Amino acid sequence: MDKSVIVERIIGALDIEAQSTTTDKSKEEILQEKDLFRDLDIQSISSTVELGSLVRLSCNDMSANYFVSASGNGNILEVNGSIVVILSVFSPLGASVLARSKGESFEVDIRGHTKVYKVENIH
Repeated sequence: MDKSVIVERIIGALDIEAQSTTTDKSKEEILQEKDLFRDLDIQSISSTVELGSLVRLSCNDMSANYFVSASGNGNILEVNGSIVVILSVFSPLGASVLARSKGESFEVDIRGHTKVYKVENIH
């Protein structure tokens, strides 16, 4: 799956949001967020999860694709027939997955429940 398509979609959504906002402060914040996505190094290949990684995680015999981002927690995109969740590094799962390696398992406390995730793949 091409990370550039994901980033383009997010930037496009931010453009729409910036056009529909009514305050200059909100518009500026959206444009700053857009710059964060433009500045992501999506070409780098890392053996650990980092900002801009596309990672496949499994939990309870189910797996999903996540794009690790500074914002956008919970937004969902459909890219080339696959679902991608935009995962903020400020969320419990996003913070816990950073610096993990392929094959590594880790626990996350989400709303009082501990879940065990496994890193299946990193792009």
